[in-house]
Amino acid sequence: MTLPEKQARLIEDYSFIENPLERFSAIVEHYRKLPPLLAAEQTEENLVRGCVSQVWVAGGCENGTCQFRSEADSSILQGVVRLLTDFYSGATPQEVIDCEPEFLEALRIADQLSPTRRNGLRHVRQRISELARTHN
Repeated sequence: MTLPEKQARLIEDYSFIENPLERFSAIVEHYRKLPPLLAAEQTEENLVRGCVSQVWVAGGCENGTCQFRSEADSSILQGVVRLLTDFYSGATPQEVIDCEPEFLEALRIADQLSPTRRNGLRHVRQRISELARTHN
């Protein structure tokens, strides 16, 4: 499935929840349940700079596709960051670089975050892109 197809699917899967706060809560709860980043991977190298909370993103590419994993010390951010890492996992490095997470706006996820957390989310996106660029 391409990233544009994944975006459309995410939007379709969650847009039926009309209340933005309820939608946000459902997304966070679902993605928080994804496997955590191993403690050994919660290193200074994987720490995302520019986030108010501690957020780690690790990943790489193998056989032409990227896989990303994440962890955050805030449960809300953990769900949102894992949503991003799950979204980009399975894509080619070029797809990761080229495709912006428009579903964040479409599902009004960013609206539920403080300005500093939205800024941190941009840094997470940059980190994912940087990891993909090293394999492009």
